[in-house]
Amino acid sequence: MNTKEDIHASKDSKTIAYLLCILIALFAYFIDMSAILAIVLVMSSILSLIAGYAGEQRKIGFATAFFVSLFLSPLIGLILIAISPRIQDEEYKQKMMEIAENNIRTSSVADELQKLSELRKEGILSDEEFAAQKERILAG
Repeated sequence: MNTKEDIHASKDSKTIAYLLCILIALFAYFIDMSAILAIVLVMSSILSLIAGYAGEQRKIGFATAFFVSLFLSPLIGLILIAISPRIQDEEYKQKMMEIAENNIRTSSVADELQKLSELRKEGILSDEEFAAQKERILAG
């Protein structure tokens, strides 16, 4: 269900994420800092990429998951991803709601026609009134 704009934006955000990770790795390599700090910085950017890919199948999306993980913490990013609903679940819920609404409408139309039929049998409605009401109900 992705549109071309969504796919293009996703590719752009992934490209930016890759470039940021490369810049972080270069920064860690060329800047005079302790080896442990450099390793933590590079691992954090790699974990942020992993979090971005994990968020891709969720409502949060790749870009949001990646940047939250990068700027706050990969752990916080993974927590946000875990509480974000999956895209497939949202689509499934929407389809089920549409089916339920159609079933309710169908059953209520059948119920109304049944009630009209009973009113006609009891003599409360004439055949012309029944036909008019039936057309009104079937028209929606």
